[in-house]
Amino acid sequence: MESRVENPLGQINISANAIANIVTNATLRCPGVVGMSSKSFTEEIANLLRVESPSKGVEINISGDKVDVNVYIIVKYGTSIPELAETIASSIKTDLEKYTGLTVSSINVSVVGIS
Repeated sequence: MESRVENPLGQINISANAIANIVTNATLRCPGVVGMSSKSFTEEIANLLRVESPSKGVEINISGDKVDVNVYIIVKYGTSIPELAETIASSIKTDLEKYTGLTVSSINVSVVGIS
């Protein structure tokens, strides 16, 4: 899955993995995020058996020039989750639109653990 952006000089292809890396970096910059996590325990066990993916904890759905993002995070104990989720969503939206030119349709932040 990738995004194609047209410009006067031709076409730019952006892979879902590149988009996921942007999302991961934007998320991990937010104070209160301890790490990223897969959405299920089974996926976590599977991840232990192979090299960790830079897009771990991120799901991307691209439709034309629009992107939907789901992130799964581990939060530092004592952090206000609603405020953190808003900060993460804002950071992701800003970075994706700045670096890719895509329109962000939705960002869903799921807290899967507290550390």
